Amino acid sequence: MQINTDYLHDATVFEIAIQIDHSGNRRLRVRMTCDTDCGCDELSNRNIDVLFDDPVIILAELFGHMANAEEFNSWNDVTSETMKRKLTRFTESGLPMPKHVVELVFHSGSVIEVACNDIQFAIG
Repeated sequence: MQINTDYLHDATVFEIAIQIDHSGNRRLRVRMTCDTDCGCDELSNRNIDVLFDDPVIILAELFGHMANAEEFNSWNDVTSETMKRKLTRFTESGLPMPKHVVELVFHSGSVIEVACNDIQFAIG
């Protein structure tokens, strides 16, 4: 399922996890509950998993100083200079450029950049 990521603003984040299955496949999962005023009735107050399959690079700066729950702020298609350098090294080694490179920004100031080959959304 594809969703408009603008609807994720102000979602309460309750899990960020890197999963590795028995065959070594990796996945970054961000689990959140969409805000009741997100702008989409289908997503309002619903749990959603954002699944980044086969992440080849994950850069994260996570802050834990918040007294309240973490909230999602924005989804950006921009990349930092650090990510650009890492992607250059990655592709220069002969590996294909990942299909997706995104930046996730949280209210605490935390940032996660992900380069991956597939992004899925699962609504619970």
